[in-house]
Parts: sequence; C-alpha cells; structure tokens
Amino acid sequence: MTKFTARFSKPARPLTRREREDLADALYRRRAEARLLTCRVVDSQWEPIAPDLDLIVTAHTLEEARHVWERWATDVAGAEGKVQLAITYTAPAISSRSRPKEVTSGYQVDLDRLAFEDEYDAAIDLETSTSMF
Repeated sequence: MTKFTARFSKPARPLTRREREDLADALYRRRAEARLLTCRVVDSQWEPIAPDLDLIVTAHTLEEARHVWERWATDVAGAEGKVQLAITYTAPAISSRSRPKEVTSGYQVDLDRLAFEDEYDAAIDLETSTSMF
C-alpha cells in the first residue's frame, strides 16, 4: 500500500466554480480517495482578499488541507499575521442527476504564532542535541 501525501498547486488566477468541478471530477475518475479543496484568505464578509495566497489542495481532510496551506503560506509565500482562511470542498458529480453543493469551512490562522512555535521547537531541539554530548 502506498502512503498518500497531500498535494497542492498554486493557480495562476482564481479558478471558477466550473473549473473546480472539472478538477474534482477528474480526481474522482482517477479513483483517488483525496478531496479537492480550495484554500483562500477571506475578509469578514467571506470575500477573497489575497488571491496570491490561493492554493488548490488534494487531501483527505480539511485539517490536512489547512496544515498544507499554513506551511506553504509561511515557508513559500512569506505570509504573516492573522488571517481568516476559507477552505472549500468541491465534490465530484457521482451521479448524472445532481452535483452536491460546494461546502466552505472557515478557520482563524495565526501565521506568526506558527512561525514562533517552529523557531521555539528548533531551539529546544538544538539545546537537547548539544546537551547530550
């Protein structure tokens, strides 16, 4: 059995609903167990405010997608501060009758706290490894 690793893609522009549906259908046809999830930074009215931080993620859970986005945003995109992250699940069309509606969940993400925790963990690891000798 192969171990699944979440994948992500940085779109050049925001994808339309139809494009997200086409991707979800293609993922389903490949018999993938992962879900197509779109991560976007939004304001208090749930309007996208930072398209440069949009990310398309294939993952098993929303939490896994959030973690992938957090790491990408801090390590690659250099994002900082507190943001509201909207993660939208686009379901594949399994039957020809109807497609399930997209479902969006919101998360408050503190990227500065995550960066601090990473630095703190690295300092503790360094201290532990040097004190052993």
